[in-house]
Amino acid sequence: MRQRLLRLMAGFSVLCLGCTQSQSAVRPRADAQADVGAARPTTPAREPVALRPVRPPGGISAGYHNYDAMSAALHELVDAAGGRAKLTSIAKSHHGRDIWVLELATAGDVPAEKRQGILIVGGVDADHPAGSETALNLARALVKALAEHPDGDAAKMLAERVLYIVPRLNPDGVEQFFNAIRHAGRLASRPIDADRDGAADEDGPNDLNGDGQISVMRVRDGDGKWMIDPDEPRLMRKADPTKNERGVFKLMLEGIDDDDDGEINEDPPGGVDHDRNWPHLFESGTLEAGIHQLSEPENRAFVDFIDAHLNITAAMVYGRHDNIVKVPKGKDRGPAGQAYKDLHPDDVKFYEFISKKYKEITGLEGSGGSKPAGAFYSWLYAQRGVTTFATSLWWPAVQEKKKPTTQPSEKDAEKKD
Repeated sequence: MRQRLLRLMAGFSVLCLGCTQSQSAVRPRADAQADVGAARPTTPAREPVALRPVRPPGGISAGYHNYDAMSAALHELVDAAGGRAKLTSIAKSHHGRDIWVLELATAGDVPAEKRQGILIVGGVDADHPAGSETALNLARALVKALAEHPDGDAAKMLAERVLYIVPRLNPDGVEQFFNAIRHAGRLASRPIDADRDGAADEDGPNDLNGDGQISVMRVRDGDGKWMIDPDEPRLMRKADPTKNERGVFKLMLEGIDDDDDGEINEDPPGGVDHDRNWPHLFESGTLEAGIHQLSEPENRAFVDFIDAHLNITAAMVYGRHDNIVKVPKGKDRGPAGQAYKDLHPDDVKFYEFISKKYKEITGLEGSGGSKPAGAFYSWLYAQRGVTTFATSLWWPAVQEKKKPTTQPSEKDAEKKD
């Protein structure tokens, strides 16, 4: 937990550094829409109270908060921060859950809405609850710092800037993590007719062995590419035709043919990956990306929020993508040959500078990189002109290659000669 807190604070510190390095307080952005919809409920300012851990029964699993527990924790933060925090619901999800935005700012010479804004976003990806927890922990750390050091660095920073924290942009998707039967997937839970048979979500995974998890099963198939590992029969590996091996299994999610159409798991619950639903390099015709750009109500509402807050100049996104540990080269362009897929070449040096600082503080070296097609972070950067960093928060440690313990033999030396 200490390392996680260190990393999230490091990321926030680096983000603030990025704001101060920017040449302009507000970068050019598209004009805000005149009508951003009806006003959303906002929590009134309250007197500060003591901050205490939230532990509602059944609301926290393996350290992660479900929707009710997350909402309770956010309201408690508002109580603890007094007039320095405001909690607003910008929309309802498909299943009626609030999309919360926590605003943090202290008294200053400039109204909060006219200050340089920093956006922190977690929970875009349904299979990345750690992003939500990190955003929540960042808010807790700042509120605690404000209470313990009213004139400290956090208070001074928030007197000049305003912080918008969205801990869970996709509450319906992340909530699946807390189902009785767990299934780690990126698709949100809004019903989609994936197999075009007139029924939605009728053939999804099944917990066949009753262990509370949706895992992978092997199915014997003459066209399969997998075989049982002869050294460890509990494992599977791909057959190697060059070694005269033949695959006899297919691997698929645990399940059966629920709708008797000859297919297994072809129409699971939900169907749209919220982090592939954004306009930048949108994958038209790809079912998981949505029937059209911003088809999901949560994403559409967030666009309205961003367009109504043109003071946002920098953002940090906690999720499956990363452009801060592994900085893109700024060379690849989109299909039309005009827009850059990720970074503009002029921004690469700046991102490399921030990356160096981030890695020095966190010790992170590995990264899965990023896939900008339809991703929120790439849209915010490419189409809204906001300096946007994305991080997956952790990555398996890179194992150092062991040096040979023996000296080369005489035969090896002869071969080199």
